[in-house]
Amino acid sequence: MEDEAAKFRRELEEKTGEKVSHIAMASLVEGAQTTAQGKAPSRSGNMESGLLILTDRSLRFTQPANTHWLSSLFLSHDRNSPPQTLPDIVIPLGDGLSISMPKRPLLARLLGPSETRVIVSWMDGEAERRTLFSVDPRDAIASALASLAEGTTLS
Repeated sequence: MEDEAAKFRRELEEKTGEKVSHIAMASLVEGAQTTAQGKAPSRSGNMESGLLILTDRSLRFTQPANTHWLSSLFLSHDRNSPPQTLPDIVIPLGDGLSISMPKRPLLARLLGPSETRVIVSWMDGEAERRTLFSVDPRDAIASALASLAEGTTLS
């Protein structure tokens, strides 16, 4: 019998036609903007948890439907309508993509959150979009994103 993670991966590959290379839990910081000097965004926005998925052609952020009974005890929503989730973010890998992972000062590493911040910029038509993800540095997706930030290709 197929476990839930393998089933999710298989269904995503069938739906998109893309080969999934990495999947990890991540946070999306809404409203995060970088400064003109390229400094790291502030964490003033709301953080939304979800899955960060790296495929052979895109970087995706999605919030799967949460049906866990324990979380339903703490969520305040109308039982007749499903809880609100963000629309999926699909960022094509290509020439208009820029990934940076700012180095954090020693004190921030010691006293701050352990997650690695990943700033992703891409062209959406004529407009440049930019967002901040927060990922666990021990996840394989963090090293894959670091490789993309350095300009090397994924293997």
